[in-house]
Amino acid sequence: MRKNTELINGACPAKGGVGMLEALISVAIIAGIILGLVNIFRNLISISNDNIEMLQAESLLNEGVEVVRIWRDAGWDNVGNLTPGVDYFFNFTGGTWATSTVSQLFDDKFNRRVVATEVYRDATDDIVSSGGSLDVGTRLFTVSVAWFDDAATITKSASFYLTDLL
Repeated sequence: MRKNTELINGACPAKGGVGMLEALISVAIIAGIILGLVNIFRNLISISNDNIEMLQAESLLNEGVEVVRIWRDAGWDNVGNLTPGVDYFFNFTGGTWATSTVSQLFDDKFNRRVVATEVYRDATDDIVSSGGSLDVGTRLFTVSVAWFDDAATITKSASFYLTDLL
């Protein structure tokens, strides 16, 4: 009679292990979900940090382009006398921008430089990559920002022409 009472109340000696197995599987599934979410958040933080670096580099690049324009606006000799092909670095001292031949890091990470290139024109006054005659009143400038990220150096650059306004 005791057997029948146990079956009526739902207690079965063989069923006790199944509840433990279900709990163990549930814990494993929940742990897997939590680990997956942690991994997703870690990747999102990494992507966010990369985006912050890209924005900082873009800002430094735009500032570099504007600085070269400021130099030109202050007088063509400021940019016209830069030696073509030489890396110049930006130096902000005493409230003004100046060139330097010594590399400087911004935020201990970003290296920003500018290089001037001579411009040549053909007989129809178009800019040409080779041949033609030297245009002393025009220069091609390339501002670049480089930084080391994980295992690679990343570089962003902008090239533009400036002309002597006077």
